[in-house]
Amino acid sequence: MAYFSKSAVQSQEFLQPVYVFEGTAYGRAGENSWKVPYEQCIPALKEVPEPMWPAGVVFKAGPRVKLTIPVDQDEQ
Repeated sequence: MAYFSKSAVQSQEFLQPVYVFEGTAYGRAGENSWKVPYEQCIPALKEVPEPMWPAGVVFKAGPRVKLTIPVDQDEQ
């Protein structure tokens, strides 16, 4: 579960809850095999208050950044 947010230059009235699914699709065609990582966002509401992205456009998330919290060495 996550919240969808448009870029800072796009207007958006609401953050919208979404389900995020990640995985890898595997396939084989004759001698060739392949794998394709994917990420899919699906609205978590039956009726979304506003369009999240234009119709027909597939959402493509960028790389995730792991949050690190600095630890004060004096507190350890």
